[in-house]
Amino acid sequence: MWACIANGALMDMTSLILTDAARYAHGLAVAVGLGAAFAIDLAVLRALGAPITDALVARLADAHRVILGAVIAMWVTGLVMIGIRTGFDPDAMSPKLLAKLVTVVILTLNAVVLGRVVVPLLARSVGQRALDLPVRAIWLGCVSGAVSTASWLFAFALGVSAALKTQSAGFFLTVMPGIYAVALVGAALVVLAVQLRGARVLSPHR
Repeated sequence: MWACIANGALMDMTSLILTDAARYAHGLAVAVGLGAAFAIDLAVLRALGAPITDALVARLADAHRVILGAVIAMWVTGLVMIGIRTGFDPDAMSPKLLAKLVTVVILTLNAVVLGRVVVPLLARSVGQRALDLPVRAIWLGCVSGAVSTASWLFAFALGVSAALKTQSAGFFLTVMPGIYAVALVGAALVVLAVQLRGARVLSPHR
């Protein structure tokens, strides 16, 4: 009997240690991804009025690799925690957990767009200013950056907020579209600012 109790306690301790390790790695992945996303946004904003350089493209490519690694780490550690806590039973998954899954899916898709479209686009535009790029390209870059930052911030909030832990599915269905709507409005304002700046640069009165 005592051996069974000891084995059960050891299994519980092992599960607890594994859960804590996965939670720690998951939180670290979110922090790293959020930092890399901010680094990309800041680098692009600073370079809006200057020619695109190889150094800028290399910096963005490095940051993208960091983000991609962070996303992969989030998937791995997240699935470990889901397996331990719910046994992958959909009925045992809380609205907060489902919101996390949706957010990571968005981050994954956005990372693909960033790596396969945005960075190569900038690489082909070395020597040009962002002001001279087609409006569609500016839109793509700004929207990708806005969605990335909003998603990483929301993922961070989901990880640290006690208030979000008990919210209903209806709450997340309302809040998440609002978060991305604000992000898109921010992207639109950046595009508008770029266009206005370009118009002033090209103005014959200057």
